[in-house]
Amino acid sequence: MKTKSLILLVLGVLILLAGCTNELGVENDWRLGYTAKGENWGTNAEIVFEPGDKCSITIYKDASPGSFAYKIAVKDDTYENYMIAVDTLDEGYTIEDLRAHTIPYPGPAFANIISFDVVDPGSTTFMGNVTIIEADEIFFTCMVQGPDEWKIIGVLDPLPVTDPYASDPID
Repeated sequence: MKTKSLILLVLGVLILLAGCTNELGVENDWRLGYTAKGENWGTNAEIVFEPGDKCSITIYKDASPGSFAYKIAVKDDTYENYMIAVDTLDEGYTIEDLRAHTIPYPGPAFANIISFDVVDPGSTTFMGNVTIIEADEIFFTCMVQGPDEWKIIGVLDPLPVTDPYASDPID
């Protein structure tokens, strides 16, 4: 009888633990139906924060000169805030110049901020931006902020900007 009770207790605990283990940074089914690659809201890229100060980008399609949209998935809960600075760069500056800038605030003088987004740990966020982009690329700087620090953890590969209605010049 004691063995049977112990087995039932262990099974009950396992069921409770299984119900309490929610994966961080998971998009709900309704929104995923709109923001997934190729869906209605035209997501250009997805940025993912992961434990160990990791930040990565998956580019689905180029941005257009009039708008871009991206998702942020935070699969981490180490920090209080997870941030993305979205910039274009002045002519003559490169991604290496942006990577050399190690102070999170203020941003470098050669970076033209389009958007600065702050999201919570364990969250997913869709950002749709209607803006005029007069550059060939958009740059994303990942930052985190905790109780005692605010730091840059990475500058991601750029998102190309192309005009879908531009035609090739006739020779």
